[in-house]
Amino acid sequence: METFVASDYKCLPTQYGFTFGDDATSFPAGAESFNVTGIGESDENIALQNCGGWYGAYLPAIFVGIFLRVLAGGMIHVVDRNKQSKTELRLSLKDKSFLMGSIIYLTCILCSFGLAVFLVMR
Repeated sequence: METFVASDYKCLPTQYGFTFGDDATSFPAGAESFNVTGIGESDENIALQNCGGWYGAYLPAIFVGIFLRVLAGGMIHVVDRNKQSKTELRLSLKDKSFLMGSIIYLTCILCSFGLAVFLVMR
């Protein structure tokens, strides 16, 4: 939620107190509204007005959502396999095609997790 709020407020004109321009000569340090509300504290350029698009701040949230959905889909598939008229997971892993699918799924999980962590931490 903080990502969405910071992206929207970062696009506001300077008179709202969230951003300031080059002509602000005696603006006290820490007095901008982002510091007062505690939004976007890890971004060193948070007070510079930028309406560059949604991709800057929303991309990490999208990839975290993709990771969670892929993980949840796999967990739904694995849990209660007996109730889904499927063989046990231990026996299914002996089948080469199921094993390759499982390896591909785990690779997708690790890649999406790594990408989500990278985008959140940058």
